[in-house]
Amino acid sequence: MVKLSMTLRLTISFIAILILACTGISWTLYNALSKELTYRDDMTLINRAAQMQQLLLDGARPENLPLYFNRMVDT
Repeated sequence: MVKLSMTLRLTISFIAILILACTGISWTLYNALSKELTYRDDMTLINRAAQMQQLLLDGARPENLPLYFNRMVDT
């Protein structure tokens, strides 16, 4: 059995710790971004549905709703 030098063992240990730290940070950032994007998408859909409802309550014709929706998406 070959005995590894102290420098090589420390280098391997450092690389392993670095990989674990980078993986943990990346996973945390990915989850935070995923939750934030999901929340923003949900809020956007809720607001657009509320706007459509208000348009209908204000007397907009249902056949014109796709036009209004396209204008909402473009902005």
